[in-house]
Amino acid sequence: MRFWLGWFVALNILWLALISAFDVAETVLGLGASAVAASAATVVRRQRFVTFRPRARWLIDSWRLPGEIVRDTLVVFGVLWRRLVRGERIQGRFRTEPFRLARDHRRQAARRAVYTIGTSIPPNAYVVGIDEDEHTVLLHELAPSRRRR
Repeated sequence: MRFWLGWFVALNILWLALISAFDVAETVLGLGASAVAASAATVVRRQRFVTFRPRARWLIDSWRLPGEIVRDTLVVFGVLWRRLVRGERIQGRFRTEPFRLARDHRRQAARRAVYTIGTSIPPNAYVVGIDEDEHTVLLHELAPSRRRR
């Protein structure tokens, strides 16, 4: 029951934050949607189809994310400006980076999710795929950068 209630409360707060208004009909709809989603999360958890065990230290670098979002947004607008005004070609590229996974399968799923979200939220790059056998991740960048994430 605590798991369900935790999901229900978290999802309902997210709903209220997203609608950014207090309307009775919207709030009732949010309560219903939160209950359905919390029930689905509980069923999935009981079936043990997906296990997710992140480490707190993986989230330490998330403080950099707002700055990366702003910087990458400026980069993407710069690419758009050069394309529309100057007619320059967009020189996006694919690249690989080393990516080590944990031995524990529950940690592997969490590490892939945290890395994919953290890398793909800033708009200049996104994760295309992770090759577990080669221990690499394939990224696409709209405006290639020399820095490593």
